[in-house]
Amino acid sequence: MLTILSIIFGVMLIGGGVSCLILPELTFMTLGYIIGAVMVLDGIGMIIAWLQRDRSREGSGFVLAGGIISLLLGIVLVGNGFLQLAMDNFIVYMSIAWLFIEGILRIVLAFRIKSVGGNTELGRDWWIGLILGILTIICAIICLCNPGVVVHIIGVMIGIGIIINGVDLIHFGITGWLPD
Repeated sequence: MLTILSIIFGVMLIGGGVSCLILPELTFMTLGYIIGAVMVLDGIGMIIAWLQRDRSREGSGFVLAGGIISLLLGIVLVGNGFLQLAMDNFIVYMSIAWLFIEGILRIVLAFRIKSVGGNTELGRDWWIGLILGILTIICAIICLCNPGVVVHIIGVMIGIGIIINGVDLIHFGITGWLPD
């Protein structure tokens, strides 16, 4: 039974991943809603965990408080389109900031390798890290000038990830990795 379900869910994931590839912008624009829904589920799970555990334990109040806060913020995020859009924008600009910081770190590391590595095999290729760091910063600047590129890329990456997971589920079902 698990084998059949694995194959069915794998096919469904592949279909969902293909739709993400076809509409990557729409995929991205639902992330704020998805994050809100996950926060709601997390909050409910934490509250249930608090109800089932020994409440006299030290720190159990933090579990309950975290669950309530997560639940309330998730409800607000799911119910407010403006906040969903703000979350989506936050993801875009954090992705750009991450690229920029990674580029700087690669450049710093390249010069560090050059100074420490000297004439060793590692030290001779320091310039590759420098070029990759510069290209990463250029990519970040391009994305900053055109955030729609980031929206598209994130949507496509989500679609590819979903397809890979679908193929993996089908593989598990066909090869008998799952017990019947």
